[in-house]
Amino acid sequence: MFFTLAHPIIAHHPDDLTVDWAQHVVNQHSSQTTVTQLTILSVDIGTTTRIRIKVEHNSPELLPTFWFIKIPSLSWRARAITALPRLLHTESRFYNELAIHTPVNKPRALIAKSIFSRGSTLVLNDITEQGGIPGSASDTLTVQQAELIIEQLAKLHANFWGKTEQTQYQWLAGPIRQLEDHLGTALAVPLMKRGLKKAGGLVPKALQPPRHSLCPPSP
Repeated sequence: MFFTLAHPIIAHHPDDLTVDWAQHVVNQHSSQTTVTQLTILSVDIGTTTRIRIKVEHNSPELLPTFWFIKIPSLSWRARAITALPRLLHTESRFYNELAIHTPVNKPRALIAKSIFSRGSTLVLNDITEQGGIPGSASDTLTVQQAELIIEQLAKLHANFWGKTEQTQYQWLAGPIRQLEDHLGTALAVPLMKRGLKKAGGLVPKALQPPRHSLCPPSP
């Protein structure tokens, strides 16, 4: 029988987030900092499992107190969709290799660990501690917010545009990334149709497709 050795930082369930676990994360930054308590504030399960926690320690001037953690989804359906393109692995790699070169607003990564066959765990500072407002899938954006998001996305893409031939950026156009793009393309139209249908009268008629295009053909 084959057993995969556990890693002290990689978590698979919110229950894995203990004082000892947090101490392992803190030790990557300071050997003089001691974690005394950890409290789970919220758990949200989607394409990943997103957990907000409060970590009490004796170095608040060095490390944040509120953390935001992403681990593989506890939903098997979502996990199956995201496992093939390795979305959380790619996000961890972004924080390890690209974040420092990216001219957009982003949280600080306390640790971004991903090991093949063992899992991935991404630990960020919770933006609420700096006055940020976290969004959710149910939020409706204002026109100003949408414009700012598009501006940030444009800066992100422009920064790496035409650079995938360089050795350190080749993985951005590699097979896994291409697979992610193909999956995104395949899901884009069904998801947009579903969004328009759910929005109903909130979408101007001029932007709505003909009603018959939203319905599957009759058998």
